[in-house]
Amino acid sequence: MPHPRPDWLARYQFKRGNKGGPGRPPNRSITAALLAALTPEDKDKIARTLIDRALAGDLPSIREIWDRLEGKPVARQEQGDPGDFGSPFEDWSEDELRATLKFINDIKTSTSETACRRISEYRPPKD
Repeated sequence: MPHPRPDWLARYQFKRGNKGGPGRPPNRSITAALLAALTPEDKDKIARTLIDRALAGDLPSIREIWDRLEGKPVARQEQGDPGDFGSPFEDWSEDELRATLKFINDIKTSTSETACRRISEYRPPKD
């Protein structure tokens, strides 16, 4: 014989016809609330702050920008000797590195919308 359930559990029990169970109440998304509350000026100010921090060398800000623009990196498997990762810039010439640094300095003075667009379209120069 099953144990009787306390009355207070009744609201948490699965209900017939509700495939998802109680779950999160509909239309209470934090995303929707933030989108409604933020003005375009607020969004620009937040983006500008993030870009300024990234350009100042703040690694979490840099990661956030790249994750938003390029997607989060996929875990890679090692090839070669364990721990032999190499440098992502080892194949770049000095001119390519200088051109990339110039690009970064140029976007410092851009509006947040222009900077985000230019970053997403950026491709490293090739000799």
